[in-house]
Amino acid sequence: MVSLRMIHIQKKTDIQVREYLDYVDILYGKGLYIQSLKILDKAKALAEKSNNDLLSLAILETEKNIESRHITRSGTDMVPDLIEKSVAKIKTIEGVTKLSISVFFSIVITSKMATSKSGRTRCLYHRICLGT
Repeated sequence: MVSLRMIHIQKKTDIQVREYLDYVDILYGKGLYIQSLKILDKAKALAEKSNNDLLSLAILETEKNIESRHITRSGTDMVPDLIEKSVAKIKTIEGVTKLSISVFFSIVITSKMATSKSGRTRCLYHRICLGT
């Protein structure tokens, strides 16, 4: 498993970001907060480069926890900024998820309407999506 992981770590950036998060957990457990924040900066850059919003959110949450609980390199302004970034990232993920679901639902409905001769699917669509 380790050798397979090492082969795919170059191809998949999410594996490397999760590995960074594991390192952060180890460093945080040992009380090395500044070092864990440095690793988080590397992980954040890699996650943003690969457009992985869920891992970026996990990194922001971890950074927010470290900054809020311990005396670190930043001042008191860092935690509210991290909270704002987390909320913005959640809204982005929520918007993309809603859009994906609505596109999928419209594809399913249009394909069922084309194959179904009864009006049952159309009624179901109006009841669910339009609330009528």
